[in-house]
Amino acid sequence: MSSRSGHGQAFSAVLLLCAVIGQGECRALNATGYDVVFDSNRSGTFGIHRMHLDGSGIEPVIDEEAHEIYPNPSPDGQWIAYARAESLERNANGDIYRCRPDGTGIQLIVKNGTFPEFSRDGEWIYFERDRKFLMKVPVAGGEAVKLAPRKDSILWGSSMVKPTISPDGRFAAIISNYPGTWFVGIVEIATGDIRKVGHGCEPNWFGDGKTLAWVSSKSVKDRTGIKSFRIADGSVEVIQDDGAPFGHEYFPWIEKSGKFLLWAACPPGQHDHADSNYQIFAREMPSGTPIRLSHDEFTNRWPKGLRVIARE
Repeated sequence: MSSRSGHGQAFSAVLLLCAVIGQGECRALNATGYDVVFDSNRSGTFGIHRMHLDGSGIEPVIDEEAHEIYPNPSPDGQWIAYARAESLERNANGDIYRCRPDGTGIQLIVKNGTFPEFSRDGEWIYFERDRKFLMKVPVAGGEAVKLAPRKDSILWGSSMVKPTISPDGRFAAIISNYPGTWFVGIVEIATGDIRKVGHGCEPNWFGDGKTLAWVSSKSVKDRTGIKSFRIADGSVEVIQDDGAPFGHEYFPWIEKSGKFLLWAACPPGQHDHADSNYQIFAREMPSGTPIRLSHDEFTNRWPKGLRVIARE
């Protein structure tokens, strides 16, 4: 099931916004050769949707009775990996699937997993299991392999969630709640050694593997902002931090060559990922004007760039 409710109003708003900020920035984003995939509850349950980088052309990819969540495209744009769960409860069982960008070719990849991500060579899908383990499975399915933790550590005694793997496969950026406050850490997969980045969540790698973006909850205008962490020297920079009405930024994604940033943000007083009014934004990096891509009453999350093979 799917819904196109609000699409006409959203498209008109996009045209107006582009007129205000300049057609050049909208054209520059569209010229990158990407669409945006994201999950949204616009049908009543969460499903996977896509749109152009100017906010037009919103359409469902896969949106069934269960919740299809956490979309992540393959590097070549041929597949979208996602999790499917019957419930949005924190410990609900989930399974990992993949499908083509048009929603065809649905395949179950592995049971008991969530938050999938393709390896840079496209041969593996990394994923989280039981809020504690980093796993990988062959891209076409098969036996899953545990990657972390590989040694005892007090940090692993609590939750480890939403891992994302560096381009060279050496490190995993994770979120952990030891000793009670959520923080972002970088794990060397071979050794299990953990380096803390800072309080916050939702890490995502820059394409060169030398810098990490994450959602920071310290010294920001609203509840959160997006910062970068340079691995070599630990330096931190703010890369996106607006105030109200959409200053609560979340779910950052950086195009691998650094051309643009995607994120979602919700109004003050909202936070819950299941029902807050998260809207999707984009801007050219490093200093383009933020462009709001979605204009609706739904919860739109986890935007990712989908390399477009051929536009219809």
